[in-house]
Amino acid sequence: MEDLSLKEETSRLVANIKSYLEDRYDLAKLNLIEKAAIISSSMITWLVVMLFVFSFMLFSSIALALYLSNVYQSTVIGFWTVGLGYFVLCVILIILRKPLILNPISRFLIRVLISDRNEVQPED
Repeated sequence: MEDLSLKEETSRLVANIKSYLEDRYDLAKLNLIEKAAIISSSMITWLVVMLFVFSFMLFSSIALALYLSNVYQSTVIGFWTVGLGYFVLCVILIILRKPLILNPISRFLIRVLISDRNEVQPED
């Protein structure tokens, strides 16, 4: 009789361990889905913001180029001046890409992937 209760206890223990492992697996999946949702929603938000910034810069650049064209009395010089300004800006961004672009993105991803569920808030 003790043998039977030992078998029952062992089978209950195995069933509890199996249930625990299934619950842990489900929790890990949910945490992964939550973190993926936070990252993707942040990326979509930034893409929309960048679309508006790009549109603003495009129209502002055209307006500045046309203004400089009137100042220099040459359309080509006005547009080349704006183009040169963007070239200088690109060179500066390439030189400073690590502290301005890569480090903030890395910090955000690490913060989202490592932090607890209650601490994670998307960057605005």
